[in-house]
Amino acid sequence: MIRDPNNVIGTYCFLIYSSMPEPDGLNGYSFGFGTSFFRLIGDRPFGRGDVAQIVDIDQWHSHELRINVRILGDPRVRGRYFDERERVELPTLLFLSSRIYLSSFSDYQIDSTINANVISFQSVQQDQNKIYAVACLCFGTEAKIICVDHRSKVKWEFLVTDKPEERAA
Repeated sequence: MIRDPNNVIGTYCFLIYSSMPEPDGLNGYSFGFGTSFFRLIGDRPFGRGDVAQIVDIDQWHSHELRINVRILGDPRVRGRYFDERERVELPTLLFLSSRIYLSSFSDYQIDSTINANVISFQSVQQDQNKIYAVACLCFGTEAKIICVDHRSKVKWEFLVTDKPEERAA
C-alpha cells in the first residue's frame, strides 16, 4: 500500500466508470496512459452512478496504480429525483491524462489545485515525449489542477467542468 498523504483512504466518492470482468477475476476498470495505467478495483461489479468507499491505494507494479474500493451502490433516491433533505455532496473519482506531448526533458509538478484532491500524479515517457496523468477526487462543478515546470516556469492545467449551460452549447 502506498502512503496516503491526502487522507483519501475511507473517503466516499461517486464513480463515473463501469467495471468489466478482468482476467484475474476482479471487477475493475483500467485507464491507460502510455505504458502505464490506473486500475479501479471494486469488491463487486460497479457502474456509472455508484457510490464507493476508497479502501486502499496500492502501487501494484511500477506501471500500475490500483485504487481498491468497496461498492455501496446507487445513492438513495425517492422516485425519479434526489430528496434534497437527504442530499450529501460527494467528490467524483476521475482519471485524466494530458493528451498532449511534452518535452521528454520536462519535469512538471503540481503547483496548486482548486476543488481537487490529487491521489496520484505520474509522467510516462512515450516516443521522445512525456505525457502526464492524474487520479483525483473532484469537488463541485469545476476543478483545476495547475502544473508547472519549475525550470522553464511554463504552466498548464487540467480543467474539469460540469456546468449544464456549458454542456448544452
